[in-house]
Parts: sequence; C-alpha cells; structure tokens
Amino acid sequence: MDNNICKFNEIKSGDLFCTSIILETTDVQSDLTKCDKHIIALMVNKSAVLTKHSESYKILENSIFFIEKNTPFSISKEENAKYLYITFHGRKADELIQRVGLSKSFSVIEQESSALVDFALSCFEKLTDENTDLLAEALLLYIFAHLNKNKKTQNSLLSKILSVTHESFTTSSFSLSNLAKMLGYDAKYISFFFKENEGVRFVDYLKNLRIQHSIFLIEQGLLSVKSIAYLSGFSDALYFSKVFKAETGKTPTDYINSFQKNNPNLL
Repeated sequence: MDNNICKFNEIKSGDLFCTSIILETTDVQSDLTKCDKHIIALMVNKSAVLTKHSESYKILENSIFFIEKNTPFSISKEENAKYLYITFHGRKADELIQRVGLSKSFSVIEQESSALVDFALSCFEKLTDENTDLLAEALLLYIFAHLNKNKKTQNSLLSKILSVTHESFTTSSFSLSNLAKMLGYDAKYISFFFKENEGVRFVDYLKNLRIQHSIFLIEQGLLSVKSIAYLSGFSDALYFSKVFKAETGKTPTDYINSFQKNNPNLL
C-alpha cells in the first residue's frame, strides 16, 4: 500500500483557512474520530463507507463527501482505496458552506465524471512548499464552485431568509420578529420553517453567525470587547461575553489574549 501523503499549511485568505490537504491511503479514520475543522473530500478510487450521526453512507469513486467540524465520524474503505481531503475553517468557509447548500444532513454527492478528481490529483502532484497555499485554496474553491453549479434550486423563502439575515445580523435590533415583519410572515412560522429546512433554530443560527463574526473581528486585530460586541450585533457587552464563552469556552478577553500570544507576527 502506498504511504499516506500529507501537506500541511496555514493558508489565509481574509478569513478562509485551509489547514491541511491529505491523500489518504490508510485506515487511520476507520475508528470513530472528530475534527475541529470542516472536511471536504473526493473519493479517488474504489469505494468507502462514511458513518456520521449514526447513519452510514456509501461513497463511490469520484464522489464528493462533506463532514462538518466537530462531527464524530468514521470512514471504512476498501483495500487500496484512496480519498483526498482538505480541512478548512473560518467565517468565509462557513459562508461558502451555506452558499452551496451544505449542512449537517449533507454527506455524499455522487459524480458521474472523474474530471474533478483528476483535477484534484493534478493539483496535489504539483504541491511544493512554495505553492501549497495557492493550490490548496484553489482546489477548495474549485470544489465549491462545482457544488454551487450543480446544486438544486433552493427554496425561495429559505433563500430570502438567509439573504436578509446575512445582510442584517450585525444590526443589534435585528431578530426573528424583525425578519418575519420584513418578509411578511408570522414569526412562529418562520421559526418552524427554518428549523425544518436547516436543522437548527433560527435564534441559534443568528447567535452563531454573530459569534463567528466577532471571532473574525478579533483575528483582524480589533481588541475592544465593547466594540466587537457592537459590531457583531450585540447591544450589551456583558451578554455578548456570556454568549461568547458559552459558544467558544473562553471569554472574549481570554480569546483575544490567546490569539495575540499564538500570532505574534500579526500584531
């Protein structure tokens, strides 16, 4: 069996981070594991079985599969089978995932053509220490472009909800009731509809969107907790700090200090 091949790089494009690109040839992920980054992958040859959320999915050759960050999963593959995957995270990453319609319920999409896999392998073979950042990010965006081109037409109401939310979430007065008024629907119906289609309550989605934006602001160099809270859509800095700690495990101040310590070159 071929040796497993990995390339690691902290790729930064605004707030899109690709942390590794791996051509997996081993069974290292056959036991239940979890990654704190998103994973998007291509089945290079043969087949495998992806298990997540207690459901199993067959991955055929040339298929794309997706694993959301912090999701326990395992991959059991045929002998000599290979798959190539990229780990990534960041606010732009979350926006891209939303844009192409990926979600916790999305697992595998079958592809008839090998063109995408051929392109991915071509990029991988050209990786060097000097160009890993360019090729890995290019490959990730190319896969997203492919998914965007082939996705089914989204529900028009859901599209409106997401569009208005992403345009308005940094305004502290924006809420479920405001959204419902803007779209001309009952708030309870919007709440039910969103949960049915996205698998998460709208209020939790909005809260997570604001917290992710606050992390982005910190990583762009903003240090005032009050300003970060306000620019992320929170009118109360104390409430923001409480929500931030509940979501990340750290207070905003602790997160700022930790980020500064680990990224001295960005100061």
